[in-house]
Amino acid sequence: MPYKLVCFDFDHTLTRGKTAAEHVSDLLGCSSDVDNAENMFRNGLMSTSEFTDAIAHTFIGRTIEEIDSHMLTIPLISEIPLTVAWLKARGIRVVINTVGFRDLMVSLGKKYGFDSVSGAQLTKNNGYFTGEVDAYFPLGDKIQFARNQARMVGAKLSEVIAVGDGLSDLPLFQNVGRSVAFNAPDDVSKATDAATHGTSCASLLPIFKAFLGEPTR
Repeated sequence: MPYKLVCFDFDHTLTRGKTAAEHVSDLLGCSSDVDNAENMFRNGLMSTSEFTDAIAHTFIGRTIEEIDSHMLTIPLISEIPLTVAWLKARGIRVVINTVGFRDLMVSLGKKYGFDSVSGAQLTKNNGYFTGEVDAYFPLGDKIQFARNQARMVGAKLSEVIAVGDGLSDLPLFQNVGRSVAFNAPDDVSKATDAATHGTSCASLLPIFKAFLGEPTR
């Protein structure tokens, strides 16, 4: 089957060590609340809306330019542009599909060649974040975002490949054509079609080649 869209989760899938919110909050000097919320969300003790509310205040009085400058220093796995370019050369749309904050990733997504980015949206007033939330992004929205992005290239969810590492990716994994666990724990990996570990995004290329029916060597 031809695949026309690849969705990448962001935090702990494309990042090394820290999530986007953890990285930015460290640089802003307000990491304790974020670290606690991240741990609770990761362990299923907090909903996406509760998680979004718990972190939104971190950005009060900050500009998108300031946040973008911090995001440009986030530790990422290597060869993301190479992998994105490889997929796009085959006519595949490539997006970041995350329940995190879209505002943190738009500029970074463009830099690395992604076609679109999902996520919760923060409220801004005169160019500054207010600490409030314009739009939440619950887990089910990952599926709807993938569906909408697939429609843009005339595809169905069955023609989508999803890559992720955590429990928040499982609903999407269950609804797309192929799923890949990348640097994920065993309980996530066992729910996917393929799994691999690595510090390079190019580690995924043999899996993508297999899905696309290309030689893996």
